[in-house]
Amino acid sequence: MNVLYNRFTERRGDYMNLQEIRNFLKELFSKPLGDAKKRHIVFWYDSNEDFAQDIDDFDIENIKVVKLTNKNAFWVKYHIEKEDTTNNILVYANMEKPRPAQDWLYDIFRYSEEFTTDRVTVIMRELKVADASLKEDFKLYNIFFKNKERITAFKNLNIQGYTKEKVHIGVLAVLTKVKFMDIEEILKAILKEYLDGSSKIYEDIKKFGDLDSLWNLIVKYYGYGFEEKSLERFMAMLLVTNMNETIKFELPKQYDTFISKKATNCVVFINHFMNSTKDGEYYDRMQELIADKLKIDTLLEKNSSDMFINCDIFQKIDKLVIRRITNLLKDEVEEYSKYLNIISARRTTHFYKKYESEYKAIKWAISLLSKKRELNSIIKTETSYDMFKSYVKDYYHLDKAYRKFYYHYDNCIEKDELNDLKERIENVYNNWYLQELSIKWFNSLEKQSSWRIEGLKGQDKFYSEFIKYGKERVFVIISDGLRYESAEELATKLTNERKGRVEIDYMQGVLPSYTKLGMASLLPNKSIEINDKYDVLVNGISSNGTENRNAILKIENPNSLAITYDKVMDMDMDEIRKAFIGLDIVYIYHNAIDARGDHSSTEREVFAATELAFNEIITLVNKLVNRISAASIVITADHGYLYKRNAMEQSDKISGVKLDDGEDSRRFILTSNTDSLEGTVAYSMDYLLGGGSNKKVITPRGTSRFKVQGAGANYVHGGAMLQEVVVPVIKFKNDRSTSSVNDIRKASISLTSITRKITNIITYFEFFQEEKIQDKVILQRIKCYLEDESGSRISNVSIIIGDSRSENPLERTYREKFILKSMAYDKTKQYFLVMQDDEDSNGMYVRIPYTIDIAIVDEFGF
Repeated sequence: MNVLYNRFTERRGDYMNLQEIRNFLKELFSKPLGDAKKRHIVFWYDSNEDFAQDIDDFDIENIKVVKLTNKNAFWVKYHIEKEDTTNNILVYANMEKPRPAQDWLYDIFRYSEEFTTDRVTVIMRELKVADASLKEDFKLYNIFFKNKERITAFKNLNIQGYTKEKVHIGVLAVLTKVKFMDIEEILKAILKEYLDGSSKIYEDIKKFGDLDSLWNLIVKYYGYGFEEKSLERFMAMLLVTNMNETIKFELPKQYDTFISKKATNCVVFINHFMNSTKDGEYYDRMQELIADKLKIDTLLEKNSSDMFINCDIFQKIDKLVIRRITNLLKDEVEEYSKYLNIISARRTTHFYKKYESEYKAIKWAISLLSKKRELNSIIKTETSYDMFKSYVKDYYHLDKAYRKFYYHYDNCIEKDELNDLKERIENVYNNWYLQELSIKWFNSLEKQSSWRIEGLKGQDKFYSEFIKYGKERVFVIISDGLRYESAEELATKLTNERKGRVEIDYMQGVLPSYTKLGMASLLPNKSIEINDKYDVLVNGISSNGTENRNAILKIENPNSLAITYDKVMDMDMDEIRKAFIGLDIVYIYHNAIDARGDHSSTEREVFAATELAFNEIITLVNKLVNRISAASIVITADHGYLYKRNAMEQSDKISGVKLDDGEDSRRFILTSNTDSLEGTVAYSMDYLLGGGSNKKVITPRGTSRFKVQGAGANYVHGGAMLQEVVVPVIKFKNDRSTSSVNDIRKASISLTSITRKITNIITYFEFFQEEKIQDKVILQRIKCYLEDESGSRISNVSIIIGDSRSENPLERTYREKFILKSMAYDKTKQYFLVMQDDEDSNGMYVRIPYTIDIAIVDEFGF
């Protein structure tokens, strides 16, 4: 049976006038007959009796009007089927349309057509809603359905199997501009607008929808228990309910009214809201608003961090955790394992990314302090050879930790919270570590008659030790100012980013440890000279500049090239192949660290420059391997450096030094003058220049600087401290074989739970990291959640970071809680546990089928 309404819905106003109806019916009855019909029969139920007085005046040609009442249904049936079987008939009834079971004319009605002037009926028929019991629900939205765009949007929801609830949710979806039937998305749209300081959506619901229906849904799905219809109270209830499920202490009585009895849906709602890439910002605003109103910080202050360590609902938790750990570290409470466990637990929480720099700065501060404790606050008295070895084995960790602390500290948004800790780190690093190290180191050097330390490879032998006897083309990357501790980190990064073998070695750097002499010593050399102008000559040629270095390389091997990093990176594929074809040795000069550190305006950025250097060098290595199949790459430096963050004191400087002859800087004097200077050590340059040289190098004992004019004394090099003269050598061999031995892979994480049926709205799954983190095996971060067949998430999202280095399988096992939405589940359908790489969209993706058989949804949460 068809419903005749199209023209009606195009009219303005609620009802047609009599003439409009007459014209429409006339046209209707003139339509061609189909389906073997011999005439038109149309039913018109005018329940409001709007046209009861006019029906007798109907005089449409070829249409017979039959009036149906509550008492003549049998006669009308007999008349249509027996007495008049040829005329077109309009059956008019000034009453409600009867239900099918009570309708004597229902069989005729089924093969006839219906005309109506009732907007609700028109809309229901247009939407193919057969259930007449929903009429009152549609009548509620009479104003809503007066707008064509809203009707179209409602249709586009493709609602199947209409129910009262689906009608309400459909209207809300249209008014909130949500494209599908999802109460969670509808509520997020309402809350987001509220947090933007607007109320248009809410007012539209009030004007075109029904606020009572909205709040009834909020009560049904989220257990809202307040009499006042307040969005702020709703937000507070969501947040407090979530907090209540993740803390280990009982909330005070005043919070009871904010704890929902439908906690599962509240937990899933908040989990989805905070973890949404497009909505996370609104979640942050929401929690800040509610935290202030509910005085959450006062509540948290009364409890230990252990009580809420797994709660990530409020940003104030992270602020408090950071402040507490930094205060304990400042006060020398050495529970380092406990602090690291707390930081580790926070890594999967919502606000970790915002405070990642703070947490990592604390972690590296702990690394420095725990190294001090491990060494028992003692730098051993050893020979210079043994101290050199101890540095590359142990002591460099403190320099690395100091660098990493400041790198992350500089990126903190809560610097004030870390200031006291920063002062302790400065004190330990400068007043204990550097002071202790310098005293022991220079005491050991006093036993040396020459700068050369027996048993160590010298920097001036670099070419012959690491380059000359190679059987394949060698690329040498020289990064100005790359310290040993930084090179160790770079070596680890290379190990975990490239298929190949990586080894790190070291050399004793030249003294003075500055660029001119360091760069010269890395070249093939039969002789190194320093002339009266203090230019450094290699084999009689000035070693200053790339062109001169290129000439020196070609004397040793004509198939050599010296080139800068920038030029290589500017080359396209054809240019780089052409430039390097037929070469045996290529020196590539890179300058990121020293370029930043050696200028007073940027020396504070030297640690950030180190991170930049890592990225640039790895990018260069990738280009050499991928574009020209480089197989052997050596990475080294001209010198290291000393750096401290706090301002230099006058006691750190040696003043009154003025020599007429020589070259000087804050950390050395190169001179032929024979005068001695207090507070310094001096070495003949014979160790490098050969016998007969009249030059010597003078450097301050320890970390002191010579006082010179101009700003910039925190970043220095040129002296004899281990940080300046331990020169790294990274040897990288690319692996082009099909063997998987050197393949980089993420630690595999698998589901170990055997059952594939879920019988509880709260369920736990166990996962296993199949191998420990080691060389070539890097951590994997995955997110897991449950979804239905259409891909809609039905649970919270759980993050697993597989980064355990333990040999013990139990320590590589993860037990994760999953909370399902409180809803009806169909045990005949499939649901899926999704495991996917959280950092790489092309990485791991597993979808494991499950059945869900939950007889009674737990309305009381946990």
